[in-house]
Amino acid sequence: MVSLSDLSNIGFGGYRISAGSKEHYDALLYALSLGCNLIDTSSNYMNGESEKLIGQVLRENPQYDSFVVTKAGYIQGNSLTALEKLNERGLAKDDLISLSEGFKYSIHPDFLHEQLELSCGRLQRRWIDGFLLHNPEHYFEQQDLEASQEDYYVRIKKAFEFLEEKVAEGKIRYYGISSNTFPLSISDASTTNLHEVLSIAYKVSNDNHFSLIQFPFNLVENEASRPLHGHISLIELAKARNVVTFSNRPLNAKTSNGGLRIATYEDDIEQLNEEDHREVFHDSFESICCQLQKIGSGNDAMKYVIIRYLNDNWTTIDNPEAVTRIFREHFFPFLYQIHRGQIPEQQMQLHLKLYEYALLYSKKSMTSKAVAFRKEMVEKGRIEEYDDRSLPVVACENYLNSGIDHVLVGMRNTKYVDSLKTLF
Repeated sequence: MVSLSDLSNIGFGGYRISAGSKEHYDALLYALSLGCNLIDTSSNYMNGESEKLIGQVLRENPQYDSFVVTKAGYIQGNSLTALEKLNERGLAKDDLISLSEGFKYSIHPDFLHEQLELSCGRLQRRWIDGFLLHNPEHYFEQQDLEASQEDYYVRIKKAFEFLEEKVAEGKIRYYGISSNTFPLSISDASTTNLHEVLSIAYKVSNDNHFSLIQFPFNLVENEASRPLHGHISLIELAKARNVVTFSNRPLNAKTSNGGLRIATYEDDIEQLNEEDHREVFHDSFESICCQLQKIGSGNDAMKYVIIRYLNDNWTTIDNPEAVTRIFREHFFPFLYQIHRGQIPEQQMQLHLKLYEYALLYSKKSMTSKAVAFRKEMVEKGRIEEYDDRSLPVVACENYLNSGIDHVLVGMRNTKYVDSLKTLF
């Protein structure tokens, strides 16, 4: 088994990997072959498909010993069905948080037990190396109950007691918390206060296994390095108490002007032929108009919100994830609807080309922002002016030099893995 002291600097983030993807399979296998032995996932990532892929890769390649971290707390997708079955048995009803239709949350022992068993099954492992409560601060978002710090930590203590039992049973090696609010000042009412969490862990057991914390840390969101925790930073406090730190979202920062991708896409945007883009949209649009007329719905595609939106914005959406979400959740469902569930191959290729161009435009926009951001970081002395390495490499090295123990990066293809291998 991989010890905490032997984890690779860079961890393989499993946020958007999925079973059935050869590209994702090859990326994880390649990372393992280069010495990356830290893998991070969650029960809700891709509705459990992330864990399934990791389990498949590790089972089929037993020569690679890995430290696998997963998380629980979110109740979405298949987890809603699991919750219903627990509720039918009278379990997991207490401390349940309803955040919206189709989204609930719980760190109650009944639910954690169920998720632990399901995660072990998907990962094809008898135990979990690191088991984290996944953003328990969702507690403060509930609308139907007055939230309090006291009740928040009562729930965490109950979870820790359960997790210590699972450590004793050999189902978990270490546990911890992944929280977006860890870096916030302890004066913030919704922060997850590491001082308080450590106190709870030692009340549960003097020989406790609370050893891991995960939180956002990047070149913009660097609160974890500031003295916001009683004249000490979160990173310094964790080191002083032998708690291992993992940074997430290292290359996706939230700024006052929206999201910032701390990476560039020069190779991708070389494929962008801007003179061709009007023809791409025109062909897709004409295809839609013809299909509408064919099914007796007229030929005015602009009466549909998604078509009007793309007509006005398809070259200016400045985030690849937003492009993917818009096309997958709105445009393609609309196409399947007007084609009665079966889009002819020729028409599908037209629409896919539109999607690919929209992605390229978004990558061009993000690259422009990233280049300007790098220049800003150089001017502030955060990055060396003549460092010709890629921005992700420079950024991740910066985090490690800031005291972060491990940086979790979503490396979904072998090219991405290759770009960061020098930091493993």
